[in-house]
Amino acid sequence: MQYRISKYFWYSEIGKSAFAIRNKIPNTPPKEVVDNAKALALNILDPVREFLGSALEPQSWYRSPALNFAVGGSKDSQHIKGEAVDMEHHSVSNYRLAEIINEICPSYDQLILEFYNPKDPRSGWVHVSCKKDLKLNRKQPLIFDGKKYTPLVFKK
Repeated sequence: MQYRISKYFWYSEIGKSAFAIRNKIPNTPPKEVVDNAKALALNILDPVREFLGSALEPQSWYRSPALNFAVGGSKDSQHIKGEAVDMEHHSVSNYRLAEIINEICPSYDQLILEFYNPKDPRSGWVHVSCKKDLKLNRKQPLIFDGKKYTPLVFKK
């Protein structure tokens, strides 16, 4: 099935997972997940795509419970609900991508710079989540080093 869920993103991108394909793990998003993914695309991904002027490629968006378990995701992961996506962009560092999201997206839930090393701007990735009910979003920027979460404070 191929249809747009927002200006720049397609239904097929929500459940796309090379890991799921390689390991024969079903990863088709149910209807309520698609609705959550649309909210994430409309409120976060489309504005970031517009700002950068070139494509974003989600690396991990929806994860079925089986896929989430297989990749070692948290049992409460927002990926299971379609509310979270991991991504990078080819023309900006992951820190800059997180900074852009923080600046232009007033309604994110969590923005996590994961496994980032300041000595290597291409290291890690950006995890961002958004709840469909925008009033519930915490706007919580964090860094995760693989062991602990700490607040992410952006340079002025």
